This record gives sequence, C-alpha cells and structure tokens, in this order.
Amino acid sequence: MTSRRVQQQPTQNTSRKKSRRQFSNRLVSPGVKLAAHGNQSIEVPRPPPRYTSSRRLSIYTNHPPGPSSPVAGQPSKQLTLPPPDIEIPIPDTSPRRIHVLWQLVIPPKKGQLPSNIPTRALPQRSRAERRKASQTTEVETATDSQSIQDDALTAITKDTTVSKITAVEKWRLNVLVPRGIQIVKKPVRQLALDHFQYFGTDETQCREWTLKRVESEKDEDTVFLRGGPHFNMNIARQYTEMVAIQLCEEEFATVAKAELLKSPHFLPIEEKDKTWKAQRLIQLYTQTDADSFWATPPLLSGEEYRGKDFNLRPDCAYWLSIQSFSESHRELVDMATFTVRNRYTAPYLTIEFKKSENTIEQATNQAIAASSLALFNRFRLKEDRLSTSKKPWNRKHFDQIRHYMMTFTGPMAMIWVVKLKSSAASDESYSQVTWDGCEAVQIWKCNCTKAGAVGDLVDYINAIHRWGLIHGAYCRRDVKAVLLAEGGGVARRVSDLYVSGDPIEDDENEVSKE
Repeated sequence: MTSRRVQQQPTQNTSRKKSRRQFSNRLVSPGVKLAAHGNQSIEVPRPPPRYTSSRRLSIYTNHPPGPSSPVAGQPSKQLTLPPPDIEIPIPDTSPRRIHVLWQLVIPPKKGQLPSNIPTRALPQRSRAERRKASQTTEVETATDSQSIQDDALTAITKDTTVSKITAVEKWRLNVLVPRGIQIVKKPVRQLALDHFQYFGTDETQCREWTLKRVESEKDEDTVFLRGGPHFNMNIARQYTEMVAIQLCEEEFATVAKAELLKSPHFLPIEEKDKTWKAQRLIQLYTQTDADSFWATPPLLSGEEYRGKDFNLRPDCAYWLSIQSFSESHRELVDMATFTVRNRYTAPYLTIEFKKSENTIEQATNQAIAASSLALFNRFRLKEDRLSTSKKPWNRKHFDQIRHYMMTFTGPMAMIWVVKLKSSAASDESYSQVTWDGCEAVQIWKCNCTKAGAVGDLVDYINAIHRWGLIHGAYCRRDVKAVLLAEGGGVARRVSDLYVSGDPIEDDENEVSKE
C-alpha cells in the first residue's frame, strides 16, 4: 500500500484558508501517529512554530509571562502525547479568535483606531464627563439650529411666497420697533447751517464764531475743525487711496478719528475753572438699570426681547464734561442725572463705523440704539425738571430733546438727527409730552472722496459741536433746577455756562421763560 502524502501547512497568511479546507475533515491533530495497514504507520508532521505578533503582545504587558504561567511552566518537550490509537476530535472554530486574527493582519480603516489597541491604553472619561459632553453637544446643536433659523427666518405672505428676514432686520423688529424707535425711510436733505437755523445759527455768524473758537483754543483742547480747501482736499485724497487699496474698517475709523473727530486731552477737572468742554469717548460701555438715571427706553408694545439689546459699546461718542459746573457743585450732578464716574454727562453725538455700505443697516441699528438710550434719559431729565418746577411743556422744550448720530461706511458719512416723535405731544401747544418713542431722520450724506463733500461734513461737525453748547447749557440748568427742588443747597442764580460771545444769552429772563 502506497503511503499517503500529507502536505505541510504553510505559514503565510494567504495560504491558511487553503490549508484549513484541506485538513478540515481530518479527525487527527498534528504530530499524532496514525495506524495504517499492517505494521506501517503515517505521522502527520507538526507545523512550524508560530511566533506571537508584537502587536498581539501589546494587549498583555511589556514583560514576558512569568514562571507561574501555565505555558511557561510546561515546555513543549515535556508535553505527553495521547496514545496513537485514540481519535482526538478537532475543536470547533472560534469566531471570536478568527476575528482577532484578522484584525492583526488587516490594516485599520481611515480615521479609525486599530481594534488591537488595548482600551486601557486609551484615555478614559468618567460617566459624569461623558454625560456632560453629551449635554454640551446637545446645547451646541440646538444653538446652531436656532442660529440657522434666526439667520434664515421666513415669513409666509398671502401669496404663499417666502421672504427672508436677515438677522439685522430681525433685531430691528424685536428691539427697536416694540420701543417705538423708528428709522424714517425718506431722508431730509439739509445743509448744516440750514438745519440749525431754528436755533438762531446764521451761516456767516457760525463760521466767524467757529474760526474764533479754533484760534482761541489750543489744538489739544478743541473739538472744532478749521477746515478750508487744503484740509478738505487732503482728507479726500486719503479716502480715495484707502478705497483703492480696500483697507479694513479700522483704517477708515482711524483716519476719521484723527482728522475729523478730534478729542481734547484727558486732564483732571479738580481745581479747574468752570468752562465748557466736550470729551470724545471710544467704545464706552454703560450698564443700563431701570432704577437708575441710565435706563433703556420702555416697551410700548410686544414682549421683552431676550438678548443683550442695549449692552452697547458705541465706536465713538461725545459727552459733556461736568467741568461746566462750578467746582463746589460737581459732586452733586449724579444726584439728578447719569454721569460717567462723575466726570461726563449728557452725550449729544454718537458715531458708528463699518467697512462698506453693505453693512449700513447694522451700523444704523447700533447707532440708533445708542442714540435712543441717550435721548430717553435726556427726556427723563427734562421731565423731572418740569415736574419739580410744576411747569408745562412747550415747543422749545420739545425741540431741545434731540441727539445726533453719524454712520461711517467706508468713505460714506451719513448724518442723522434723533428726536421725539410728534405724536408725543398732546396738542399743537405741546403743553403735555409723554414718551412715545423716537425717530431717526437722515439729514445729509457725504462721499469723503470728494473735497466738496468733505467741506459739508466739516460744517456739520462744527455745527453739531456748537449746538452742543446749547444742549449743555439746558442740561446744566435742568440739573440745577432738580437739585434746587430737592433742597440740595444749590444757588438759585442760574449762571451762564459760557463766556461772552457764545451762542446763548446770559439772561435770567430767558431762563425764567423756560
């Protein structure tokens, strides 16, 4: 009888399947002698030893098995083979072990850790951390979803068409409209000196007064601009170049603040004589409080918007220094109206900057929100003054309550006046006035790449600062009247705020007419 040839099991991974199929039906183990016909026997050769992969060793420890290990304590040469006449069944295949073996030879998928890496070698998170991470993910997902809804808010019309409402428009609808704060769509085109004619400002008189003021003050103490053809042309050239090379918003703002929106030096007011002084403050944050002298305009309709609607930092604003009060009364000002650390009060001009006209709506929203905040608290001061003195409102009082704002978008400058709505007055005599919101009206627009437009802007800046004299005088008189009614010991004489020649008369009779 010819001997059976038995192929040796290969060690390569690619031939293991073939070897398993070839010997799957044999009921013998390698290395066992099988009895054949007669005295002949066939020995199934033992496969070559398999060395454990280095990756497989990593699931244990970095040290080899100790002497107490069953494998280490029983070398292969000491193993006792079963008798040759006993059939030893081959155990069933373990799917788990096959899976582990395949994981050793198959490379992991992209972005996935190999499964043979021990779990204890990876950083583990506690149950609390996993729960917190899950909650954070849910919050972030909900926030992102809400943000997407806010930015793409839609409204269904009667024709079932869908119109998108931008985030800027939504903020205006949620914050400004319920408080009666309105932006008048139709602008009123008025040159600076025409606009201020109501306050007795003649063009020739205004130019002469401004020039005198500029020449009498030091450059570091004035907010007025000299202007002139050379100045206007220089500003226009700078803006033209900035537009050509597409500079950022901050570059446009820097030029405007350096050349057009001047600021006096910050100097102590202690032991200083009484004098009018405006101060430019950049990105000043003022916390609103309903129980203080700096409160947000009240809701006139709708519900409170849940957001930081009046937590504002205007790019730039002009405030009045309380140096206009006598030194003995300066510490009393914050008893009647809001002050910034008992230094500045009654803002009259707010400025916002944006890079281009594409963001004009956002700049307008921010500017009118800050302006309405200043206007409402100016209204409250006037209301307190008339209430304590038991005097009715009149048209002159009504027109005093105003605030100016500018929006710079690239080279374009827009001038606005923010004032009370006419609906606030009960009749034509303005004998009773209640807060009914306010409105912002655009009164001029300048392209600062043109020298002529720069000249118009210079006139407006000087005229607004000059109006600030009148605004400051009336604010100071209102403060003194409120303090006097409360028995603050303030002198009854209402002194003028300015030296002779300023655009308000030092006349007790004029004051009594208020």
